[in-house]
Amino acid sequence: MKWTGIMLILITILISCKPKEQSYIPTGKEGKGMEKFTVLEYDSTKRIQLDQLKGSKPIVVFYFSPTCPYCRAQTEEFLNNTERLSDVQLCFMTFTPLSEFRPYYDEFKFKDHPDVIAGVDDQQKFFNYFEITSVPFIAIYDKNKLLQRVINGPIKIKRLMELIQG
Repeated sequence: MKWTGIMLILITILISCKPKEQSYIPTGKEGKGMEKFTVLEYDSTKRIQLDQLKGSKPIVVFYFSPTCPYCRAQTEEFLNNTERLSDVQLCFMTFTPLSEFRPYYDEFKFKDHPDVIAGVDDQQKFFNYFEITSVPFIAIYDKNKLLQRVINGPIKIKRLMELIQG
């Protein structure tokens, strides 16, 4: 009986540690245009200004840490589903130095995904704008570059597509 109680407590703790998909987190910035966020690319010679991207695709900015296990799992989910996300501009952005980002870029073979933007928020504009306190952090912009919603935590591709399509 004693072991049953202990096992029940342990199972409850383990279940509660599982990351849950997060829902919409209001920021007060919804409906506003994208700020002048820049991404320093892998080779450190080029910056991409996200608000200047051409095209009419919704933009999903995934803010991550290379050492975060949930971020790593979300990265795999995104990159394994690029065909399903072909109508979305994916942008991976981290606050870590290039020296920490490059091994992540290589490990996940970003070069095999030329339509995906990946780099460093070296000026920390995105980080400061959203006052990010934890990762993974996802900002969803519509095709007009207006913020639709922010998600703090992992998300399944099916749910992400539902949110993008409104």
